[in-house]
Amino acid sequence: MRENLSTLRRPSDIINDMFRYAFHAASSAVADAPKAAAFLAAHAEAAAAEAAAAALLDGARS
Repeated sequence: MRENLSTLRRPSDIINDMFRYAFHAASSAVADAPKAAAFLAAHAEAAAAEAAAAALLDGARS
């Protein structure tokens, strides 16, 4: 019968791996934050311009 290889590691090794991946994910999120902020700002600006154009059209219709 084949032995389960996932139990050969110590619990501290598993915890170390979880922390390593957690810090990698956090640093990646911090690095991507300025790009995400620029993306959101551009879309917010476009939405505001679209709303202003709609308001002008609504004003012209009435």
